[in-house]
Amino acid sequence: MIVRVLPIAEFGRYRQVFVIVTTLATTLPFGVGISSFYYLARKVEQRPAAIFNIVLFLLFAGGVAFSALAFFPNLLATVFGDAEIEELSALIGLLTWVWIFSLFLDNVAVANREARLGAMFFVGSQFSRTILVLFAATTVGTVRSIIVASIVQAALQSVVLLAYLIRRFPGFWKSFELKFFREHLSYALPFGFIGLLWHVQTDLHYFFVGYNFGPTEFAIYAVGCFQLPLIGMLSESVNSVMIPRMSELQLSDNRVEMIRLVAKATRKLAVVYFPVFIFFFITAETLITLLFTEQYKGSATIFRIFILMLPTGALISDAIVRAYKELGQLLLKFRILSAIVLIGALFLAAKTNSLLAIVTATVGVRLAETILAEIAIFRRIGFKRADFSLFKGIWKIGFCSLIAGLLTIPLYLLSSEYIPLMTNAVVSRSDTTALISLSKPVSNAAIMAFSFLVFTSSYLFFLMKTGGLEDDERRLIDRLWFIRNKESI
Repeated sequence: MIVRVLPIAEFGRYRQVFVIVTTLATTLPFGVGISSFYYLARKVEQRPAAIFNIVLFLLFAGGVAFSALAFFPNLLATVFGDAEIEELSALIGLLTWVWIFSLFLDNVAVANREARLGAMFFVGSQFSRTILVLFAATTVGTVRSIIVASIVQAALQSVVLLAYLIRRFPGFWKSFELKFFREHLSYALPFGFIGLLWHVQTDLHYFFVGYNFGPTEFAIYAVGCFQLPLIGMLSESVNSVMIPRMSELQLSDNRVEMIRLVAKATRKLAVVYFPVFIFFFITAETLITLLFTEQYKGSATIFRIFILMLPTGALISDAIVRAYKELGQLLLKFRILSAIVLIGALFLAAKTNSLLAIVTATVGVRLAETILAEIAIFRRIGFKRADFSLFKGIWKIGFCSLIAGLLTIPLYLLSSEYIPLMTNAVVSRSDTTALISLSKPVSNAAIMAFSFLVFTSSYLFFLMKTGGLEDDERRLIDRLWFIRNKESI
């Protein structure tokens, strides 16, 4: 919606603003908010103190961000080479402050073993943010108005967070202990540095693009690197739920069950991540033009390279890392090394003046770091050759996804050629301007729907034939099929 309201250069500036906010909001807490999964699953008497530690640290981190951006607005103009973004610096700082605190609502309920309520909080925050941002974009239509709308939403979310904390942890603000605060930080900060280095990997390329290219090119690049809706949330949700369970298994030194649980969760996620990657790799150009209009067609190649990282979302080793302090230190070393390599690779890529070179360097370094880190993590928990049998279902899923993709490609190409011709033939009989303007989106939507039907039916067929589905998944499909047939009758 926003991409249809804002001019391409202004949309690029909007994306720059939120790259800054999301980078700061996810790095400055230094893993202290996420540490709630560790402490709320352990000593009951320390839970209120842990919550107060988190609240104090988040407010402090947000205050630092606000102060820096409010008193030194030229920082952003220097980083992005865009003087207009300097005028928004104080508002960006305020949004970062409120956002850092309010985002804790997405984690605390799940960490407190209230997964359903946590899901409601997450969906509610996303929904309210979407409504307010779209309202600002469609009524005022400026980047400043979108920032203000985001500040209002984050403030409302903060009120909900405070109400939840007061109700679930009454009197938590009276439970501060300096010794425990230091212990808390000693656990969380190493993960925070790991997270900081992770965001160097995930966000640094945006800053290289912003510094070396203008807002228009930044818009093209940002669209190519957009996150598929809900996909990331799936992996994050599984990791969040598994962190307390992994902590319990680590305390009992039950590594066999840890490996079995990781294998099961990885296979479940692969059922979604592998086919989603194959399908959108094939249909990238149609997807980009459908969602972002024809002027962003050049983003499709960037998108294809960027989603090469998508299959790694099935790996859920973060839950293991948080159960072992020494793994956090090991992962920190990996991240430091990969961050150094990435900075060098991005400098070289930027000299080519090519957006494709920048995204290729980013994806290549991240994939290499992920593979090496996973090997080290699995060796730490005692992974053996015999354990490969637990992961055999993943290879079937990958095979079925690939075959379904190969079958879809020719039909996708044919539909991309003939569906627009049929749509134009229908539209040409009408003189309605609105109908004519919808011909391209309708064609793209029809191509995506047809390709999705072909791919999904092929994928499920081969999964069923090769035994790639587990019993509970077969029962789910059978039940959905029964409900569908019953409704049709």
